[in-house]
Amino acid sequence: MVAGTAAIFKEQFGLPSQFGAVFMAVISVMTVLTGIAGVISAISFVVPILLVGVFLVSVLALLYTPDISVLSHISMPFDAAVKNFFVSGIIYASYNLLMSVAILAPLGSQTRNKSDLKLGALFGGLGLWAGATMILVAILLNMPQVSNYQIPMLYIAGKFSTLLKLVYSFILIAEIYTTAVGNLYGFVARLTDVKSTLYKVCTIITGGVGLILSRFGFSKLVHYMYPVAGYAGIVMLIGITYGLMKKK
Repeated sequence: MVAGTAAIFKEQFGLPSQFGAVFMAVISVMTVLTGIAGVISAISFVVPILLVGVFLVSVLALLYTPDISVLSHISMPFDAAVKNFFVSGIIYASYNLLMSVAILAPLGSQTRNKSDLKLGALFGGLGLWAGATMILVAILLNMPQVSNYQIPMLYIAGKFSTLLKLVYSFILIAEIYTTAVGNLYGFVARLTDVKSTLYKVCTIITGGVGLILSRFGFSKLVHYMYPVAGYAGIVMLIGITYGLMKKK
């Protein structure tokens, strides 16, 4: 997430990538230091705005593409992180679940009504599916040009309006921010007591490590870490399933 912000600052704003990386690392650490309440507030505010932005850009891509039959014969060789398309789909789902567990676990423990949890899972899953599908279609309709950008949706937004591109950039940064704080909080909360001094120290150190690792670049980190996190998510799913079966 820190590397993603660095890429946006460089590609869209023409600023040094280090500015974006430091900016995201600092505000993420500051938010997590406030505890779970600050993390939940940030996520609840930003996610609906992101979905609106995704749908707006994707619909424009569909409306202003003269011949959508181009989708049926797109063929572009590339070095995929996961070669098999079926396995890639499973990895994508497990990757997203692994990333969300960091915030869903502590949030779920504070929810007493199981029906709220089920509805949240249902609408959250549908929202992710719809958003991912719209993004996929928009990117395919703009191949091969978008392959030259680390953040392809910003390129697509810029085709329609400079203002839309700017607005979408800020929306995307805000969403990156919510993902960063969610995972940072989940990681640190697993290792320490959130009310202890060690929690604050661990938060700052982890943010610093993330800042250092971001120098590898967003696209490279996604290429190598995405499948690793996806396979880890599958292992986690197997463990959760086994735990539920054993409990029953």
